[in-house]
Amino acid sequence: MKRKVKNEKGITLIALVITIIVLLILAGVAIATLTGDNGILGKARIAQTTTNEKEEEEQIKIGYSEYLIAKQTGEQSDFKISGATVTGKEGDWKIEFDKTGKGYYFDGETITKYIWKQEGDTITNLETKQTLKVGDYVDYDPALGTNASDLTYTSTTDKTGADSNQEFNVATYKKAGYGWRILGVSSGKLRLISEEFIGSGTYTDSN
Repeated sequence: MKRKVKNEKGITLIALVITIIVLLILAGVAIATLTGDNGILGKARIAQTTTNEKEEEEQIKIGYSEYLIAKQTGEQSDFKISGATVTGKEGDWKIEFDKTGKGYYFDGETITKYIWKQEGDTITNLETKQTLKVGDYVDYDPALGTNASDLTYTSTTDKTGADSNQEFNVATYKKAGYGWRILGVSSGKLRLISEEFIGSGTYTDSN
């Protein structure tokens, strides 16, 4: 009888340990599902952000329509959006929403969300809070996602003052192993400048 009771207690203890382990595994999976990079909460935040941005873009369009109507009727024609600050001039507006802190550039047709903000030599990504400096080197491949016809830029003599047109070919520049540095921010996007001086002629690995 004593031996039988001991065996039953032993089996019960093992079952309890196994149950706890299973529960811990399930809890870990549930937490990962909720809070992981592709978790439910993360996707919900992304969806909410996207919804907010679409609503803000719609407000910009509505505000611009009201601006055009007021302009046609001769009324006060300032470009205003409720809950946002509008600066700049016609064709080059900058709009910042008070609630979300997000900003957009608007030229009357295209709405561009700006991600990078520059204060002096310091450049900050408004979404990731990453900070860069003017002059920093960056890992950038301009050949990605471009057509072959877009890989060459020609600067004409009337712009450069040179004896002939000057060409800059992205693929050749990349092959030579040259890099890119941050020049600043324009319309909420990073502006880059080539690490090496670019003159006339064809670039190879040796020059």
